[in-house]
Amino acid sequence: MATPNPAIAKKLREMKTELARLQAEKRKLFPPNPHPFAEPDQFPRHATPEQIRQRNHLIARIETLEEEIDELETQLYARASSNF
Repeated sequence: MATPNPAIAKKLREMKTELARLQAEKRKLFPPNPHPFAEPDQFPRHATPEQIRQRNHLIARIETLEEEIDELETQLYARASSNF
């Protein structure tokens, strides 16, 4: 079995750590509705424009990280190309 590329593995660990941090920050700042069928969502109805921008920025960064992680996971066991 091929061994993982150490540089990609390190970057992948760092990105997964950042992704977990951002997801936790999003849950803390904008907790999910515990009863979505019984109660209307509080966000964005009671949110300020700054809170909406902050949430949109978090979501965009999370989505970007998830895509980058998917790409790195496919490259993890690929052979390192030599650019000589």
